[in-house]
Amino acid sequence: MILYPKLAKATLEDISQTSYLGAIPITVDTIIVGITLFYSQRTAAIWVAYGLFWVATAMSVWLGCAIVFIACDQKPHDLEDVTGVYGHKSPLDLAMLTRKTAGYLVSFH
Repeated sequence: MILYPKLAKATLEDISQTSYLGAIPITVDTIIVGITLFYSQRTAAIWVAYGLFWVATAMSVWLGCAIVFIACDQKPHDLEDVTGVYGHKSPLDLAMLTRKTAGYLVSFH
């Protein structure tokens, strides 16, 4: 967003493009799972996984709310203009994926 502000603005104004932002916390969740599977014997790695979990959780909640706000802030929608993109990313989708990642971390607590 800092390097390309015009591109970032265009991305945030289009609801179908904002759905791709949800890939960021999902990627962090994948990294967390990898850390817990391959580096579970190292205490520092588990603490890094805990930190990444909270980062992914905050990003999921923020993006879930922001995507809904962006969708409602756009021009008025007619029923024939609604596509599958509007129902694809609910605010809970990202949070549920992050919640599943917590299951990998619970055994280390």
